[in-house]
Amino acid sequence: MAAYWLIYFLISISAISFLWTRDSINSRLFSAFFILILTIFVGFRFEIGVDWKTYEIIFQDLNRLTLVDAILIGDPAYSAINWFVGELGGAVWHVNLICGAIFAILLIRFCGHFKEPATALLAVFPLLVIITAMGYTRQAVGIAFVLQAIVSFEGRLRWGWLGWLTAGLLFHKSVFILFPLFIISASRERVTSLVVGGGIALILLLNVVLQGLEETLTLYVGSGLESSGTLFRAAIGAFSAMCFFLIPARYEIFGQREILWRNMSIFALALFPLAVAAPSATIIDRTGVLLIPLQAAVFSGIVTSQHKRPATQLASVLAVVIITGFVMWGWFEFAQFSSYWLPYRNVLTEKFL
Repeated sequence: MAAYWLIYFLISISAISFLWTRDSINSRLFSAFFILILTIFVGFRFEIGVDWKTYEIIFQDLNRLTLVDAILIGDPAYSAINWFVGELGGAVWHVNLICGAIFAILLIRFCGHFKEPATALLAVFPLLVIITAMGYTRQAVGIAFVLQAIVSFEGRLRWGWLGWLTAGLLFHKSVFILFPLFIISASRERVTSLVVGGGIALILLLNVVLQGLEETLTLYVGSGLESSGTLFRAAIGAFSAMCFFLIPARYEIFGQREILWRNMSIFALALFPLAVAAPSATIIDRTGVLLIPLQAAVFSGIVTSQHKRPATQLASVLAVVIITGFVMWGWFEFAQFSSYWLPYRNVLTEKFL
């Protein structure tokens, strides 16, 4: 468990010291440092996560097929990476390394968009990095592309964010859920966004999402499959959403993305009662994972809003450190499947040392 707390400590120190801020001369250095750290930490993980064996089976099955057949099965981009790695004589950990590097680069680029990048990274470290990226590779990369869609979003219809969302969709079909959220948030061109964006979304639905949709619904809904900790994670999302509405001068902090963050907050609040009442907690959990980026915006936004009050700003960062530390501790101590993450094992030490 020490490896997880070490990364948490490094990010916390960066947040508390305010050495890594968007406008500081150290920004690129810190960005490169955390990209390297997260790539090694996530990408080189070994036999970690509930789905590790499942990913090994997927890797073996895809490499018995042609490239075209592999792409047509499951999530196209992820299947293609598996196929090419297999053709080159690699193993599933090579797939994880590629996906981990993509995730790390896009996550740090996203965090660098905020005034307080270290606080943004710290806010999503437990749920997005440890649980999602180290346990659910496909959805983690899908969310990484969602992060870039958010960065590209300027309150209107643009091919940039549509392209990023589409790339995410090719890694995990759940990303489709966010298309309507982005479209209705493009308020500056609402009619155009609804017509053009809706048309694109419909085409993607017919050509990508509906492939295997029946199996997905059967797995997440019909089977009664449950996700451990869904209510806990939904509560964290709802808490973050409530905090969003308490941030003063939100438009000054978030600019054109303020309406997108607002709509994501409303969505997160709605998921909490659904987590209690829904017939399958898994589908709520998979949806809630897509909203984890909201936590980066909210907690870094709170710190930024106090920049004229240094003492209060420092207290805000310390509060984020305590909250995320508590979430990490609670998950490792009480989550049903946290044992699959312990002890932390790394390919570099397992295979080469």
